[in-house]
Amino acid sequence: MKGAIVFLVFFVAMTVFTLLYADLPPGRQIYGMLDVPETGYTVGGIPATVLILSLFNGIVYGIIAWLVYSIAMAAKPSSYPRRAPVLRQTELTEKMPPTTLPEEIPEVS
Repeated sequence: MKGAIVFLVFFVAMTVFTLLYADLPPGRQIYGMLDVPETGYTVGGIPATVLILSLFNGIVYGIIAWLVYSIAMAAKPSSYPRRAPVLRQTELTEKMPPTTLPEEIPEVS
């Protein structure tokens, strides 16, 4: 759940930053590999090409931030106390003291 928040924060931040500075890699390179012509069409006063570049950068940098966060959390030792190991039935019987049974059980009358 925290990883999704990290992704969203970086996605929004990098999308907004790329709207201000459109030549930030790798958005321009991905757009160039798709071989899509640039257009002068605007969406809310923002050129469509710049909007697409910013979305590409937001996704790429969001994924990178999420991966770094996930790896860092996996490498960090847990703050929860460790649980006692669960013993199998054979391990339990091996560790139990031997019981002595009487030779004969007296009959109750």
